[in-house]
Amino acid sequence: MSHKRNSAAIALALCATLAAGALTACSNDVGPPTENTGMITPFTIEDDFFDEVVETQGKPGKGWLSAPWGVGAKIDAKSTKIPIIYVAGDTACTGPAGFTLKESKDEVTIGVYTIEVEREGKDAEKPCPTNPAGVFKYGSVKLSEPLGDRKLMHAGLEKRYQEFKWQVLKTEEPTDNEGEDAKDTEDASPSPSPEEDQ
Repeated sequence: MSHKRNSAAIALALCATLAAGALTACSNDVGPPTENTGMITPFTIEDDFFDEVVETQGKPGKGWLSAPWGVGAKIDAKSTKIPIIYVAGDTACTGPAGFTLKESKDEVTIGVYTIEVEREGKDAEKPCPTNPAGVFKYGSVKLSEPLGDRKLMHAGLEKRYQEFKWQVLKTEEPTDNEGEDAKDTEDASPSPSPEEDQ
């Protein structure tokens, strides 16, 4: 599969500025929902990265922590699946928990959640990473009907994730010059590789 897309090739990277010690306590301080206004992806991603349709429910489970997600590929009013890149934990103290989906005539709200994991033995003595957004995964959220003109909303973030930012580095128009495309990708580094994130 080619890494080119019919739309503008977007070279992006992740930028997470998070307060040190954000994992020292679990807070129930959740921010308000926010509108998701555009495609966010750390690099050009093959379509099959989003093949897995995640299972959603109406409300988060006990102890779930609302985490960041972004739209990972082009969507439009006809879209019945929303391709997402999402935070799935911090590599040590939190892991993926689940997903929520709420649909109305005006809005579609998606929530992605992590949960604190039980650690045993020597692992329990190690400090948690100061960056709670250390692991990224991919998937799609299936809607009951096409998105249409409904607003796509992000569930309010739990406190430890509220300083997380996705940052667009550059936007490039697609060209027939593979060398230039490769250079653009290199210039967009650093960003996580798909092998590392899976």
